[in-house]
Amino acid sequence: MTYKFHKLFFLTRYPIQRPIILTQFILLNSRVAVVTGANRGIGFAICKQLVSNGIKVVLAAREEKRGLEAVDKLKDLALPGHVVFHQLDVTDPTSIGSFADFLKNQFRKLDILV
Repeated sequence: MTYKFHKLFFLTRYPIQRPIILTQFILLNSRVAVVTGANRGIGFAICKQLVSNGIKVVLAAREEKRGLEAVDKLKDLALPGHVVFHQLDVTDPTSIGSFADFLKNQFRKLDILV
């Protein structure tokens, strides 16, 4: 069994067509959740629970101001997970497309959808 090591890339035993950068590898190994309507109420409580369990959470809400305020509240709690905001109106196809592109480019996967 032969191994090849590439600087800034993880160890592999197969020839690499397109190597994965280590930071991308770390991102792929953590769970990602999306919570819609998460700026208040049950959605906010679910975000808080997910972030407290070390899960990366995308807090989605229609209103950007309220969404960013909710993210700030969660960050003030100094929980172990990571939370980001992205605007999403589930009734608007353009908003849905933009959100899908964001998830694909930033996380490349989705594990939990609430």
